[in-house]
Amino acid sequence: MDVKSLDRTTEFYIHQLPNFFSEELRKLDRYYSTSFINGYIKKRDEDYFRKMLNQNSKGIFLGLEETNLVGVLEYSSHKDGNLQIGDVLWLLSRIKKNGIGSKLLEFCLEDFKSRNLDIAALTVSEANLNAISLYEKKGFRYIRNRGDNSAIYAQALNDKGKEIVK
Repeated sequence: MDVKSLDRTTEFYIHQLPNFFSEELRKLDRYYSTSFINGYIKKRDEDYFRKMLNQNSKGIFLGLEETNLVGVLEYSSHKDGNLQIGDVLWLLSRIKKNGIGSKLLEFCLEDFKSRNLDIAALTVSEANLNAISLYEKKGFRYIRNRGDNSAIYAQALNDKGKEIVK
């Protein structure tokens, strides 16, 4: 599997992304409410993804088998005080347990490091044990419960991040 950034050279995948997100987010209905899922699906239309082409703080990594879209990782980054934080928003794959999620996550973490971000963070349903297992294998640590049946996990990406994520 190849991983590529959504950019001008891969923008022809934009028309596939709304349907991909819709199909894959609906599969998470055992972890999240229908209204929660539908809210995210509604926002992710072609315009949403097209706007990412001109933003440095948001993006998509595409998991491709030949030219077939098989996985997606959506991310954003922001500053919190003096920390640069990369957020993994959604990690979705058509086929589970075959390494797609791992490869997308590894690619994302390397990208975050190359941009000198201090911490990678994500929120995951506490019931999604397969996702939690993947995140822990990739070095994420439990930070705290959000109070809505989800938990925040984080990973230090440099020495500054290590001072925060212990």
